[in-house]
Amino acid sequence: SEVLRFFPDSPHDIEGVYHPNLAQKSEPSPDIDAGSFRSLGIEKEYILYPCHIMPHKNHQSLFCAFNKLMQSKEFSGRYVLVLTGSGTDHFKHGKSTPLGLSRGYKYDFDTLGLGYISNFAVDAVVRNASLVISTSLYEAGAGPALDAWINEVPVIISDIEPHRDQLRHFG
Repeated sequence: SEVLRFFPDSPHDIEGVYHPNLAQKSEPSPDIDAGSFRSLGIEKEYILYPCHIMPHKNHQSLFCAFNKLMQSKEFSGRYVLVLTGSGTDHFKHGKSTPLGLSRGYKYDFDTLGLGYISNFAVDAVVRNASLVISTSLYEAGAGPALDAWINEVPVIISDIEPHRDQLRHFG
């Protein structure tokens, strides 16, 4: 359906070929483990969004929703939103607002931008997250979800065709 949506003049006998699940259950690494997360600035439970800063990743909605969640008595101050990937190092400390994200300060933040981190570090950050989230409006696959699922971490993903395809294919 996505091919026909973006390329309406394509032949209608299109067949989807699924990539194998390349995600692998990660093992604890001596480089980064739960005890050394302080070096990354993670000092409490966190919700992880391991994606690049791009318009189709729908960050604005994520920041607004996270702010709304943090306004509730049950979640206020309990979590930090951690972002990894290219472009997430434009800020270290952020503060979610009803309109998006503003700059935070070292002692007043609820969003942490880690930038591009090593594969070992990202594996550890995924493995120890309370939740992995992907609010993307378009994806070729479901990389963050696949990495989290195989490590038995709960996932929230946007309701888009590529994510539904992965859910149907991998069960």
